[in-house]
Amino acid sequence: NVIHEVTLMESALELCRQGHCGGYFPVFIVQLHNRRLKPMYNLVRHVVPKQDEACFTEAYVVKRKDTEEHRDFKLICKMLRKGTKS
Repeated sequence: NVIHEVTLMESALELCRQGHCGGYFPVFIVQLHNRRLKPMYNLVRHVVPKQDEACFTEAYVVKRKDTEEHRDFKLICKMLRKGTKS
């Protein structure tokens, strides 16, 4: 169920920090977040109950044509591909 819809990851992280919702974030994002904030604002992993069928959705990574692909951008793309059907 989608209750909040945001366009920036920081907005999603803030909603999670305030306890208003949960989110799906790559592990490295959560590790960076937790390393930089006070323990009271750390994100905690909750296991999602397994469903009978795997749930997949299309994801698009968008960048400007003239923007260089940096290491972090490539890492995010790799993590997204890792969780998608081949």
